Amino acid sequence: MARMKSGGVTPQEELNYTERREQVARMYLQGKTQNELAAQFGVNQSTISRDLEAIRLQWQEQALLHFDEIKARELARIDRLEREYWEAWEESKKDAEIVKQIGTLDSEKGKLKAGKAEKTIKVRSGNPSFLAGVQWCIEQRLKIFGVYEAIKIRQIDWQDEIVEALRNGDIDAETIRAAYPSLAADFFRKAGVDA
Repeated sequence: MARMKSGGVTPQEELNYTERREQVARMYLQGKTQNELAAQFGVNQSTISRDLEAIRLQWQEQALLHFDEIKARELARIDRLEREYWEAWEESKKDAEIVKQIGTLDSEKGKLKAGKAEKTIKVRSGNPSFLAGVQWCIEQRLKIFGVYEAIKIRQIDWQDEIVEALRNGDIDAETIRAAYPSLAADFFRKAGVDA
């Protein structure tokens, strides 16, 4: 007798479900209807519907895992790039030693025959383009974490509160014009207020 898994399903039945669902998924993506799939597999349309729901849930779960993997990989790449920008910034701030040789060149040997070397130190304050790179990395990280979207949503909520206050008469048109001169007309339009 076959051993039952939890939920009353034998391993063989589980394998059959899995195989059928793989075939259902492939054929569904090829444009087969639920009724056609039910006839093909000798089951009810409701069984195919449950199969497709299970398949959709599995696809969503895999997509989320894949999305998290992509986010982690991109964050690691941004972190590495930011470290390189910081290192380049620190290097760009170091004083540069410039050696200039002055003298006569021996044309046969290609060496300096007589002369002297002048050494100068050039003080550098750092290349700002490296800091721009750091800023870019920070912005990309904030985009991946959705910080900008949260700010947009908060701004929309805030604007909706102003519109609602106008509708309810809790705030007058003059106050809106004074506080938000560039947004006032938009607030009045959304609130349906003549001002």
